Amino acid sequence: MSAAATSSCVRRSVASVSQPAAVAKQPTASDPEPAGPWYAGRFVRLILVLLALFFVLHLALWKVVYDFIMDADHNRLHDTVHTAWARLKDTVNALD
Repeated sequence: MSAAATSSCVRRSVASVSQPAAVAKQPTASDPEPAGPWYAGRFVRLILVLLALFFVLHLALWKVVYDFIMDADHNRLHDTVHTAWARLKDTVNALD
């Protein structure tokens, strides 16, 4: 065998050996980051927290309204609504 034949044989055998993925391609700054789970995004987590808060507030308001509906003393409900409107008007007047 000549030197040229030996070197081409070596080149072919080195090229046919597969390298591990970590050695074959090094990550660069231009490569996109690997995608995480769907809830890993900052805005997705914010929306989930706001939805949970919305749910809890609706349960609390439902309980308040349901308790008022089930209350046999409707005068108490009327007085509470009247007080709420009066305080809201006082707050609006204080801000003016």
